[in-house]
Amino acid sequence: MLTKEQREKIISFSKKCVENNDAYHQFGHLEMVARTSVFLAEKEKADVDVCEAAAFLHDICKAEPGDHGTTGACKAREFLLSIGMDGAFADAVAEAIHFHDKENRNRSPEGAVLWDSDKLYILLPRGFMTRMLPFWVMRLGEGKGIEKAVYEYNFYKERINTKTARAIVERHSKAMESIISDLGKTVDSELR
Repeated sequence: MLTKEQREKIISFSKKCVENNDAYHQFGHLEMVARTSVFLAEKEKADVDVCEAAAFLHDICKAEPGDHGTTGACKAREFLLSIGMDGAFADAVAEAIHFHDKENRNRSPEGAVLWDSDKLYILLPRGFMTRMLPFWVMRLGEGKGIEKAVYEYNFYKERINTKTARAIVERHSKAMESIISDLGKTVDSELR
């Protein structure tokens, strides 16, 4: 179990590590993923402490070159051991982080919670419109950015792991269908 001091050290470490991340992967994103992870872990009977720690640490290497999941998993494991966490805990957190950006149908319960917690916000109307869509439009332009955002929405929606997260996504599906339909009309009018 995480002590208050260990939790504070994890938060402080993650804040420092994400300072150079892009605007969509700053500490506010980690906090939101951590809150969602605790909620999903409790509902799904996963280890809450592992899920929370993994959520705070999952993007600590996002600004570094290479596979940030793999690099972040190693860095998080070393850090957790340095603050007195046992090897099994550090390994469980590292495994969840390693697979948070990779397809894997055989996730641990904690890995499933982290994957879903990291993706859930962008699968809901507000997150899609304020995070996913602007992210891709800024990188690819309006038409191609909309197409990429819709593609990613469908990609991640199909890969939600937990029953709780699937139910949340389903509750918002009509609103998302309407948004996607309206965006499709925008792309179609651009092509004329």
